[in-house]
Amino acid sequence: MAGAGFSLVSALSFLVVGFVADRTSPVFAVVLAAAVSLVAIAVAWPRWPQGRLEQAAERAYV
Repeated sequence: MAGAGFSLVSALSFLVVGFVADRTSPVFAVVLAAAVSLVAIAVAWPRWPQGRLEQAAERAYV
C-alpha cells in the first residue's frame, strides 16, 4: 500500500513540475520542486519515528 501511495505521489509530482515548466521555465520548476521537497522533509523530520523504526528493524533482522 505504501509503495502504491509513493508511486502515485511521484507521478503527480512529475505532472505538476511539467505543468509549471510549461508555464514558466524548467529551471524554475526544478527549483520550486526542490523547495517543496525540503519543506516537506523539514516538517516530517521532527515527527519521524526513528526509535520505533530501529526497534522494528532489530526485531526483524536479528
